Amino acid sequence: MSNKVIIEVRINEYTMRDVNPNVPYSPAEIATQALECWREGASVIHYHARDPQTGAPASDPQLYADTVHRIKDKSDLITMPTLGAWWMPSPEDRIAHILEMAKDPMTKPELGPIDMATSNVDLFDPEAKQFETNETVYVNTTKTWQFFADTMKSVGVKPIQALWHIGSVRATQAFVEMGLFEEPLYCEVVLTEGGMLAGH
Repeated sequence: MSNKVIIEVRINEYTMRDVNPNVPYSPAEIATQALECWREGASVIHYHARDPQTGAPASDPQLYADTVHRIKDKSDLITMPTLGAWWMPSPEDRIAHILEMAKDPMTKPELGPIDMATSNVDLFDPEAKQFETNETVYVNTTKTWQFFADTMKSVGVKPIQALWHIGSVRATQAFVEMGLFEEPLYCEVVLTEGGMLAGH
């Protein structure tokens, strides 16, 4: 019997077009690339909403919803938008777009990621051999994890665990024992490159 494989595509993260001119910014661009991947066998799409003109990280629920609507209209891809990260003012703000999207079956995501760690995420310039920033902390307290898990489950979105280190694994196991995460789990391993958040 052959093993089944789930292919997840992470469309754009935080990379800009000066690094890669093919990075999609707008909902139409993200959806177009997602559908191309789906036709090649991808099952899950993870994406970050971006300002359609500048590519800056965006938190507008309409940008997130428009992307999912375009994807669901033409495919059965499982969608997983990102949560707002360290630049968002509160946990409530970080998850607001998912709650808004969940109100409509055509924009409701199936999955929502939770980063099971608090980490330094400063940018390192390998050519200059120095950090571009040195005080950027991605804060995810245990209380925040619990809030995200409870809130996602309340609107029918499955929480997905992003594992950064062994502490993430132990915290995830504790949440399973508490009944906040239901097995089977679909976990992601977060890798970093050059001191910068790469996996999520």
